[in-house]
Amino acid sequence: TNSSDWLGVAYGELLHNSLRQRPEVISTNPFILSVNYEKYGAVRFGAINFATKRKVAEKVSLDYFIAVKHTSEEGNYALEGSMFQTSDGREVLKLSAEADNAFEAVDQLKAQIDEYLPAFEDENMQVTTLPSSALITDSEEALEAYMKGWSSFQLRLDDLPTSIAYFQESVNKDANCASCAYSLGDKYYG
Repeated sequence: TNSSDWLGVAYGELLHNSLRQRPEVISTNPFILSVNYEKYGAVRFGAINFATKRKVAEKVSLDYFIAVKHTSEEGNYALEGSMFQTSDGREVLKLSAEADNAFEAVDQLKAQIDEYLPAFEDENMQVTTLPSSALITDSEEALEAYMKGWSSFQLRLDDLPTSIAYFQESVNKDANCASCAYSLGDKYYG
């Protein structure tokens, strides 16, 4: 995805947050992954080829990586892709989702991944199953501003006013978004 493709970054972040609900799954968010793009000559948040995706996954010690393309417009959010084994690049799972909002599409992907991964069987650890709309915000407008704020911050650390404006907009769109409020306060502090 690229920096202007806020929804592509949002899909990655929502899926990351959804997968982290399983305590045995270690997931990496698109912001950490994008830092590694530059090491392979790719633009942060830019589209990268399969070989580079695999190298980035190896670099951050992931067992699997997911490559998904999206075609999204108001009322129809479609995701198509696959989950690959990092060690050999072998496809292990086809992924496909279609919903009337971005949150439901991510929840469908998570359900497919959960079905593929072995069941978690530690009775002392709790697995949560919150929908992706409960993990950052349930407002697509607030999500857009939040993701643009983070992308802006990651791409231009010296331009805090732009990031602050996006985070302020995210709080204005959803006053209950804790991540939005925290990010806004953190940038003011910074």
